[in-house]
Amino acid sequence: LAAYHQAYPQVALSLVTGTSGEIIDSVRAGRLAAALVDGPIDFDDLNGCISYRERMVVITPPGESPLEAPAGRSGHTVFAFRPSCSYRQRLQAWIKQMNVPVANTLEIQSYHSMMACVASGAGIAMVPRSVLEQLPGHERVNIHEIPDEFADTATWLIWRRDAFSPNVRALKEQIIVQNDGVVPLLKHPLAGEHDPVLHPTY
Repeated sequence: LAAYHQAYPQVALSLVTGTSGEIIDSVRAGRLAAALVDGPIDFDDLNGCISYRERMVVITPPGESPLEAPAGRSGHTVFAFRPSCSYRQRLQAWIKQMNVPVANTLEIQSYHSMMACVASGAGIAMVPRSVLEQLPGHERVNIHEIPDEFADTATWLIWRRDAFSPNVRALKEQIIVQNDGVVPLLKHPLAGEHDPVLHPTY
């Protein structure tokens, strides 16, 4: 976004944060021109392309295993964002498949708060590795790799198919620049372009 602003200083940017579900609803309703969300997307009225890939990890207090209940407790306290967060849904799917002992789930509003809670020994969480490495105190938690089906994800740039404005097109082109000229594959090819239909693999 910083590179986009430098390239197009005349465009006024307004940023909104929220869960993937909330942001997708806002784009579909026309309240947002475009957004970056966890993908893939599955709405015929939206188009999109992969902006960058992420890998999720589970973090625990030092000395704790996510697959075993902490000493003296029936299960872990899980820290996550609101239910419409796609990362929370991934975490819940991993918990179910791995039979992770969970006592309760608490909603957290930021990664900084999530990190502080885990580092203090209060519970576990799932975060993108790239975000984790930027958080103060990340050296005070244990990092656990998880199976690819839960860990591998991608952040998509999305927009309404009937509202591919010059500003959104410029943002898509900025992604191409950031990806060393690699043209991202589109969910729905654009008229006049030769992007194939995207069939993401994870």
